[in-house]
Amino acid sequence: VGEVAKRFVRGDIGERLSKARKNVLSPEVRQALKEAGVSYTPSPVRSDVEGVKLRLDEQAEYQAAVNRYTEEGFQRQFRNPNWARLEPSDREAVAQEVAQVARERAGVEVLRKIGSAEIRRRQGETAGVR
Repeated sequence: VGEVAKRFVRGDIGERLSKARKNVLSPEVRQALKEAGVSYTPSPVRSDVEGVKLRLDEQAEYQAAVNRYTEEGFQRQFRNPNWARLEPSDREAVAQEVAQVARERAGVEVLRKIGSAEIRRRQGETAGVR
């Protein structure tokens, strides 16, 4: 019974991660960027943050947080009157910055949840592998 439950939970987490990776941007933000001449689309997160390997559930949380902060960042930009005045190439650069800030913010959040002792343990594991 325990093994079946583990597979179910892993499948559910994998499904959440897959869905979050596919939905980095909402359709509304994607459309607004397109209308603004921005072709940049943030990529899904990696399986680590600052070299700290993430478990599948942590990757799902990380991706969801990146998506949320990216969405918030773009919404702020769209409300900013200066956004409409920017050249398309400048909007492209702003879009990349919004995504980078969201990724950094979410990374700090996930590392804080993991905790320093667990981070050191994981770093020790990967140091031994090299």
